Amino acid sequence: MLKSDRGLVRLVGHDIPSPSAGKKYLYGFHDAEQAKADAQQRVLFPSYVPQEGAALAGLGRVNDHVVRQARVSRCERVATLDQDATVIESSKRVAAMTYKGERGYQPVLVLWAEQDLIVADEFRDGNVPAGTDLLRSVQRAFGALPAAVEKVYYRGDSASYNHTLLNWLREADPKTGRRRAIFGVSAVMSP
Repeated sequence: MLKSDRGLVRLVGHDIPSPSAGKKYLYGFHDAEQAKADAQQRVLFPSYVPQEGAALAGLGRVNDHVVRQARVSRCERVATLDQDATVIESSKRVAAMTYKGERGYQPVLVLWAEQDLIVADEFRDGNVPAGTDLLRSVQRAFGALPAAVEKVYYRGDSASYNHTLLNWLREADPKTGRRRAIFGVSAVMSP
């Protein structure tokens, strides 16, 4: 971030958009038909995680391109992927209650630590447990990594303690024959 001579915070040479401009941009990814179908699914499954629509999938492809271009400027052969969900409080009436007892959302992010880049993300309602279907975003993160990455480490909190996810990480990558990742995942301890 740079500070302009007018005292405005600037991001990549441009003024940061107003909240209304940011909202308008984000609503451009809204698919009314998909939203109707998702609403019906939420009646049956309150903590439902919808599939991305075409516009969001396109934005994901843009992010994949950014990740691949990062390798050009800083060559990394190792990727440490850090996956975590974060509760974001919201006053919107449509926001679901989180496990913390407040309305909000709980997006999941996968960060490539060496590059300080988000390589996969999934926006979720606040009532979706953090451990729900994490394999989907992990697979998206692996798919975004450049081919030059030779070794992958994965870090996850106890939400990642899921046998389907851990077995997938442990399996051999069909392209290289090597284990997909060396991983460290915390487990919930109980008496």
